[in-house]
Amino acid sequence: MATLFLGSLCLILSLGLTGSRYAPVSHSGSPDSQSWWDRDPLHIGKRALDSRRTGDWGGAAAIYHEGYRTALEHGEKQAAVRFLMSEGGCQLLDYRYRDALKSYLLARNLAASIHDAADLGAIALNLSSVYLQVWDKPAALRVAEEGLAATPKSTRVYWRAQLLLQLGRIHGLLGSGDAAADFADGIEAARAQDAVLVEATGWDFLGELQLAGGRLAAAERSFDEAYRLRIVFHLPEELGYSYARLGALRLAQGELKNALAFTERALLATRRGAASWPEHLLLHQRGRIRLAMGQERAALSDFSDALDAVARWRLDVLPARSSLTNANIALEQQIFHSSIEVAAEHAAKTGDVAWARKAFQATEVNRAASLRESLALNSAWQDRVPAEYWDILRQLAQNEAAGPLTARDRNATRRLRLKLTEMEAEAGLRFQPKKDEIFASQASLIHFQVGLRDSELFLSFFLGKQESYLWAVSRESLRLYRLAGEEQIAEGVQGFREALAGGVAEVTAERGRQLYRTLFGRLDLAEQGKTAWLLSLEGVLFEVPFAALVTERQGGNAVYLVEKHSLQSAPGALLLGIAKKPGPTGKAGRGWFLGVGDPVYNRADPRSGGTGFEKPLEMERLVGSGEEVEASARSWRLSGTATVLKGPAAVRERFLAMVRSRRPDVVHLATHVLTLPDARERGLIAFGLQPRSLSEIVLGRRPPSQFLGTAEIAALDVAGALVVMTGCSSGVGDVEAGAGLLGLTRAWMMAGAGAVVATAWPVEDNSGEMFSRFYGHLGASTPAEALRKTQVEMAHADGWRSAPVNWASYQLSGGDR
Repeated sequence: MATLFLGSLCLILSLGLTGSRYAPVSHSGSPDSQSWWDRDPLHIGKRALDSRRTGDWGGAAAIYHEGYRTALEHGEKQAAVRFLMSEGGCQLLDYRYRDALKSYLLARNLAASIHDAADLGAIALNLSSVYLQVWDKPAALRVAEEGLAATPKSTRVYWRAQLLLQLGRIHGLLGSGDAAADFADGIEAARAQDAVLVEATGWDFLGELQLAGGRLAAAERSFDEAYRLRIVFHLPEELGYSYARLGALRLAQGELKNALAFTERALLATRRGAASWPEHLLLHQRGRIRLAMGQERAALSDFSDALDAVARWRLDVLPARSSLTNANIALEQQIFHSSIEVAAEHAAKTGDVAWARKAFQATEVNRAASLRESLALNSAWQDRVPAEYWDILRQLAQNEAAGPLTARDRNATRRLRLKLTEMEAEAGLRFQPKKDEIFASQASLIHFQVGLRDSELFLSFFLGKQESYLWAVSRESLRLYRLAGEEQIAEGVQGFREALAGGVAEVTAERGRQLYRTLFGRLDLAEQGKTAWLLSLEGVLFEVPFAALVTERQGGNAVYLVEKHSLQSAPGALLLGIAKKPGPTGKAGRGWFLGVGDPVYNRADPRSGGTGFEKPLEMERLVGSGEEVEASARSWRLSGTATVLKGPAAVRERFLAMVRSRRPDVVHLATHVLTLPDARERGLIAFGLQPRSLSEIVLGRRPPSQFLGTAEIAALDVAGALVVMTGCSSGVGDVEAGAGLLGLTRAWMMAGAGAVVATAWPVEDNSGEMFSRFYGHLGASTPAEALRKTQVEMAHADGWRSAPVNWASYQLSGGDR
């Protein structure tokens, strides 16, 4: 009698980065089918199946939740686990990722409490699907690997085939492992179980891999086999998957009429609640087909509708930093980039101002969206994560600083990162802010223009292969300009940076002038007259030292861009001016300055005492950094208060204690900065060596970490603060389309910093003249204007400081003006 109940379980196998659905399969094993099992589960299962057949996934989830509560009342905890799994499955089918995660985590905890090994592997599969459907591939991979490791190799374990297919899908997307072998093993395991739906999914996955590799004939055979299985075994509710993939295949083959017909069928399926890809992907695919057919207006309409559908879909992305960031990146790659490019090209060609505005809005809505979302959730994470969270962050920074990791260490690190993601997601799920506080709408962007000051010009770049675009937005106007293609711009950027490093003034000035013309040469006089430039960047443009671009030559001398404009890299229009408290400028009393300089970096330093350290990572002393931070503090103290941590006091734990107990208005870090060669998005700030205490030595505890990593920085609260990092290349990182520049700068902005000053390349350890001037100007200026005045003074100073390589490395980012 338990068979119907077990057969109604919603076990989900993600069909890749499509948010698509998977139908239920039968469950191996059965609970004791006596008494209560002979009544309520049968009734609940029938009701839920009726709802699912009509596409009412929300109604089915509610019925399964009723079953979960009833099972608990009867002490049937294994039944409660399986009802939760079914509830989560229906929520995932309905794209309610947050609710699904909550159900699966509850099911996992309950299953573990009763040692229900039979279901833990299935729960791992479902959790992996949740992460994969919101594009968090690293988390999806780690969960799937753990599930497979805990799963017996018996063919009776039904979820083994699905886990193999899941791993193959993730490996294919990450370009790691042997995805084709995983698919072959998964298909074979599905056949052994007579699991037709699973086998069809395996052929779909294999076909996607072949299509992505340009093997169209092989992809067609795989997709046709999946389609055949669904027809032969009378599975019409699953045909939406085949229609969607066959539409993509026909588009690649140039068979546009067939591509359009298949995509229309898939759209019809998803709109009536049947299994298919989510609407935004299908609308975008239809737009691509119509564009190829020469139907530009219809294509633009589809792309616009797809963006609207994305806005609804992303409201349920998991509230964890990695999931938010990965969704941001994937949406840029899959939807936004091509949609924006088509709209901008149309606007530039026709002069259509409405489409120029729409393209600008789409660019800025997705640009650094994960940063906006993380800022909104930061207080929830800080208040609701367990104490273990902070220990994991500290351990990760220490592991990353240790150098190349063994395979075992890498696995341990991945487990730690997955644990962080789960902790953040659980904390975020318990936080219920208004949705518009997390996900700024396009409507708010429409009004951003009136918030610009008369002196400000917002410059938003889009890089394309054939041509790029620049939106110049002031209070009075919005104009779109064509620029050169990305490759040509990249060549100009590289040539300019090489000239700066080479130090030949004439070559530097000429290349700086050429790059200025490439990027800004089409601006009109009114736009050029705006004195405060806010730069919304992407790609290679993050490497441009804008301050040193040359606008003209006067009397044989270069006139630098910074002489005419303050420059600030803004992480998107929707992040302007959202700091949680006023910044440190323009006040009679400027608040508290916290500086760190000249730490004890090696045991040869006489300040160290030479003992008490266990295998520290030793670095050269930065003698001038102490003078820099002292000079900066003296300048700040003219109208504020300052604390300086130097020498033995410049240690990580003391710094963190001060930041957490009394949030500073300014954080100035004159320290070494480490950039990981294989993960530049995870930089490390190096504090001084800290001897182990006697209790730590006696108890055999690990020595204190001297490093502060990006994950731990992002978890701090420095709302509205100005952060200055003068260490070598503190402002570099990996650039991801949509998300922007990932690294220390972004980490401080995630912590709420209103503005961050960082370096684009290594700079000389100096006595602090530059930042003494900077903080002096900051009393009556914005950070961008204070930096501008300081750089102009350096450019016109005597001696070595006047060369742009010595002052243009410092760049300002953030939303606080």
